[in-house]
Amino acid sequence: MAATVTYAFPVAGTTPPTAAQAFNCNSLTANVTFLDADTTALITHNWGLTTAQLNNLWPWADFYPSALGTATVAIYMSLALTNSVAVTLNKATTGAGTGVGATWVVILERPHSMIT
Repeated sequence: MAATVTYAFPVAGTTPPTAAQAFNCNSLTANVTFLDADTTALITHNWGLTTAQLNNLWPWADFYPSALGTATVAIYMSLALTNSVAVTLNKATTGAGTGVGATWVVILERPHSMIT
């Protein structure tokens, strides 16, 4: 199941920024809330990165837990550069599916040189 992505910047709410809203922004922030059954979250930045930019491993990403919620076991997270407009936050755990709910802050950043 998919986690809930709540964007904080450059838009607020569960609807991702449009390409026009993202165009002049070099960063995106969001809270991603995983319930026990959730395993992935698609975070849309809408920057329309080129193949060269994706090969440079852009956007830069950071994530950290902001609330452990129901977490009672170790939670392992990974972030994948999904395509030119989104990244995917993946959850894998050592538990059997319970006690792994948590909220994560995700920060995406693109170098200033990416804006044309």
